[in-house]
Amino acid sequence: CVFSQLAKHLRNPGEVHWTVAVRVLRYLRGTSSKGITYTRRASNGNVMEGFVDADSRRSIGGNVFMIYGGAVLWKAKQQNCIAHSSAEGEFMAAS
Repeated sequence: CVFSQLAKHLRNPGEVHWTVAVRVLRYLRGTSSKGITYTRRASNGNVMEGFVDADSRRSIGGNVFMIYGGAVLWKAKQQNCIAHSSAEGEFMAAS
């Protein structure tokens, strides 16, 4: 994430860090009208949906949980264990 990379240089930012920070601020200004939308669907009401995926080649797993079609919780992380199958990788991403 760009924000975490910029945060590492808060004490002594260089010119390249200021350039990236300005680019991030321009992006945020240009996307201020965007956001997560929530819509009521009669078919599933207020059911929480969860999705999990893993990329075993890069040892990255993640998940997202949604209510009314909008994300309320999400996570992606580097897995610190080696999965021996795609099913095992999916299980580790869910946990």
